[in-house]
Amino acid sequence: MYTITKNNLLLNYLFNKFTYLTIIVYVFINGMSLSAQDLHVGDNKSYSTISAAMEACSDGDVIIIHSGVYQEHGLRPKSNTIIRGAKGEVRPVINAMQGNDTRVSTFNISSASNITLKDLDIRGGGGHERGSVTIGSEGRGVSDIILDHCKISETNAGGTHRFYNPAHIRICYQETVRNITIKNCEITGKDASGFKIDSYHGRLTNLIIKNNYIHDVVNGVALKWGDNTSRNIIVENNLIENCSERGIYCDQSHVTIKNNVIALSKTGMRFCDNFGGSNCQIEHNTVYGSSKHGIYFGSCGNNNRLINNIIYRVNRITDYSRAGNNIVRHNFTSNPLFTDVQNHDYTLQPESNARGRASDGKDFGADITLVGIDTSGSGIEILMPPENLRIETME
Repeated sequence: MYTITKNNLLLNYLFNKFTYLTIIVYVFINGMSLSAQDLHVGDNKSYSTISAAMEACSDGDVIIIHSGVYQEHGLRPKSNTIIRGAKGEVRPVINAMQGNDTRVSTFNISSASNITLKDLDIRGGGGHERGSVTIGSEGRGVSDIILDHCKISETNAGGTHRFYNPAHIRICYQETVRNITIKNCEITGKDASGFKIDSYHGRLTNLIIKNNYIHDVVNGVALKWGDNTSRNIIVENNLIENCSERGIYCDQSHVTIKNNVIALSKTGMRFCDNFGGSNCQIEHNTVYGSSKHGIYFGSCGNNNRLINNIIYRVNRITDYSRAGNNIVRHNFTSNPLFTDVQNHDYTLQPESNARGRASDGKDFGADITLVGIDTSGSGIEILMPPENLRIETME
C-alpha cells in the first residue's frame, strides 16, 4: 500500500510539473502570436505608404497593401513578415519609377529571413546587378523567402552585358542564399532577363523556380556565374516564351530542369559559359520553335543528362563539350502534333507518336497539366486560365 501511494505522489508531482511547463510554453507561444498584427496600407488606412508600415512592423506581422499605385523603392522587408495584396482586391502596384543604371530595387531583401511577398504587382527597379526584386545583394545572408502570385515587370535596362543583365528578379550576388521559392508569378519585360542567379560571390542552396509564366524577356532563367558549391536548384513547370536570347541559360552545375515548356526563343537551353553547366538533369521538357539552337552544350557543359524531351522546330542539339560525356537519348525531335501552339496549347493530339513512348512509359516532353501558374492559391481577383494550360495574363 505504501509503495502505490508513493508512486502516485511521484506521478502527481511529475504531472503537475509537466502541466506547469506546458502552460508556460503555451502562454509564451501564444503571447508571441497575440502580439502579431495586420498593418493595412492604402487610402484611409493606418499607413499611407509601404515604407511606413515596414518601419513599424515587428516579428510575425502581416502588411496588407490595398489596391492602388505606390511609388516607392528600396523597400527592405524585415525578417518574419508577410507582405501581400488585400484579398479580393485588384493587385496593388509598387513602382520604383527608376531610370537607367540606378542600382535601386523595388524590393531589396538582404540580411533577412522568413519573408513572403504575395499578390503584388512589382515594377520599375533594377539597374546593374539589381532587379525589381533583389534577393541577397550585399549583406550577411538571406534564407526562407517566398514570392507567390506576383507580377514582376518593367525592370529598367541599366547596366552592361545586356544578354544576361539586368533581370527582373536578381538572386545571390554577394550573400549566402538558401531556401528560396519563386512560384506562380508572371515575369515579363523585353529589356531584362526574367531571372539572373549568381552564386560566384555567395553560396546558393535550395532554390526552386516553379509554375511561373516568363515571357518577352532577354533570357527566361539565367543561372549565371555559378560554381560547384551550389546545390538543389530546381527549375520546373514553367512556361517560358519569346526570349530574345535563351529560355534557360545555365552556367551553374547540379541543376534540375524538368517539365518546362520553352517556346519561340532564340535558343531553348544553353549550358556552360565560364564556370558551370555540368551535372544537370534535363528531363521531360518541351522546347519548340527555337531560331538558333534547341539545346546547346558549350565546352564546359559535361556530364549532363538530356532525356525524354521534345525538341522541335529548330530541333538541333549542339554538343561542344570537351569531355563528350553528356547523356543525350530518348528525345523526340519529329513533329509531336501539338494541339494549338498559337494559343499556347502544347498538349499532344491523340494520334501523336510522342504519347506514351518515353523511356519511363510517359509522354515525351512536359506534362502540360502541371505547367504554368496555379491560380488556386491566390487571394487576388484573377482570370480563369485557359482550359488546357495553367497560365493567365494577370492584368
